[in-house]
Amino acid sequence: MTQFSLSWGSFKDFISKLNKLAHNIKFKVEWKVDGKIAFLDILVTRCSDQLSFTVYRKPIHTGSYLDFFSYHQDKIIYSVATGLFMRALGICSPQHLDTELYLVHLQLSELGYPDWFLSKALSKAILSFYKNHNTTNKYIWDNKCITLSYNEYINTASKLLPKDQIKFTFNYPNSLFKKVVNVHKRTKVNKNPGVYKIPCQDCEDVYWGQTGRDLNTRIKEHKNSVKYAQENSAVFLHTYQKDHRIDWDNSAILFKSHCSFRRKIVESSFIKHFPNLNICIYIILPPAYVLIC
Repeated sequence: MTQFSLSWGSFKDFISKLNKLAHNIKFKVEWKVDGKIAFLDILVTRCSDQLSFTVYRKPIHTGSYLDFFSYHQDKIIYSVATGLFMRALGICSPQHLDTELYLVHLQLSELGYPDWFLSKALSKAILSFYKNHNTTNKYIWDNKCITLSYNEYINTASKLLPKDQIKFTFNYPNSLFKKVVNVHKRTKVNKNPGVYKIPCQDCEDVYWGQTGRDLNTRIKEHKNSVKYAQENSAVFLHTYQKDHRIDWDNSAILFKSHCSFRRKIVESSFIKHFPNLNICIYIILPPAYVLIC
C-alpha cells in the first residue's frame, strides 16, 4: 500500500476524490484551532501530549434555560439544574470543573434560581454522579452477567463455565401470567364523547364541559390554555385570578353520549345546579328542543 504524506495538499485531494464517489454524500473536515476542537458538546484541548475536556457551547448560545418561576413542577426545575451540573461532572477535566460549575451557577442565577436551590441541586448531582459511576464500574468488572431465555441445554452448558468469571441468569417468557392475563385489552377510559368535569384542587369549584372527542384530547387543550395564558379560557382565569391549582388527574367523563344536543342539556344542568368556574352561564333550552332530543 502506497503511503501518502498527511500534508494539507494531499489530504485535500483525498477528500475531493472521496466526495466524487457518491453525489449525495459529502464529507467535511474540521481542524483544530489553537489546539482546540469541538465534538458534540465537548471541547477537547490538546496540551503537549495530554488532552483535557470541558463543556462546549456554540457562539450563539445565550444561556437561556427554564426560568425558575415558570409554571412547572419542582422536580422539572430541579432536573434543569442537576442535569447541567451532572453534565459538567461527566465531561470536565479536573482543571476545568470549577470554572464550568461557576458558569452554570451564574447562568441559572440570572434566571431566578436562588443560591440555596443551586447548592442543593449540586449536592444531589454529585451524590448521583459518583453513586452511578461506582455502580456502573462494579457491574462491568465484578458482576458479568448474561440473561437468556431458559433452555435446558444452555443451562447444562453454563455449569461448565468458570463461575468466578461469568454468570448466567434465565427468564421464562412462557409464563402462566402472560398466557392468562392480556394487558393489551384493558378498557380505555375517557375515550368516549360526553360531559366532563375538571375540578379545582384548592376549592369546590368545577369546570363543566362537553366534547364530541375523547377527554384526553380536550384536557390537553385546557392545559395549553393555562400554559399560554389564554384569557378566553375559564380554567386559566380561575388559576390566574385566584392562584388556585387545577386537579387534572381527577378529571372525568360523567355522562357519555354521542348526541351533541343531549350533551349540551346535561352540561347546562351541571353548570346551573353545582359550583362551577365556567365563564358562560347555563343555557336554558326550550321544551320543544328537549323533546326532540
